[in-house]
Amino acid sequence: YTDDFKKLDIHCLNNQNLEILRFSDVGLIKSGTSNLQAAFYSLPFLMFYKSNFISEQIVKYLVKIRQYSLVNIIAPDSVEECDGRNFNPDKLSSSILDLLNQQEIRNSAIQKLKNVCSQLSGYEDRDIFNKTESPAQRCAILALELIQANLRKPLS
Repeated sequence: YTDDFKKLDIHCLNNQNLEILRFSDVGLIKSGTSNLQAAFYSLPFLMFYKSNFISEQIVKYLVKIRQYSLVNIIAPDSVEECDGRNFNPDKLSSSILDLLNQQEIRNSAIQKLKNVCSQLSGYEDRDIFNKTESPAQRCAILALELIQANLRKPLS
């Protein structure tokens, strides 16, 4: 896959997160609110995270969810997650290239992200948002509410 990436026109930019998401074709995005931001732009992406072994074991024991992307907490299996168990360059590059080049995979990913956004629509008029100053704060509030709601559901 390294040769495939050499052909791509890749740029690294700092402090322009939303502009980067808006004009990107695909994303390799860390876990966090950036997942929801990518969903709002219908940007197909692979979410990744890597933690140390002890943290992984603590989370596995204490947290009842098995998908950690905020997008997947809202709508399970919406985006692929690459964690400490399957975090390697071949896996990352293969998944990203599929999102770029395989139209069926790409269209499916975009549709799933649009479905996530539609689940979040209608929340903007809520009183709690009058006290927020940024979209990131709003994402965090929604994510917390959705996590709390999903923790009340029985595991399947």
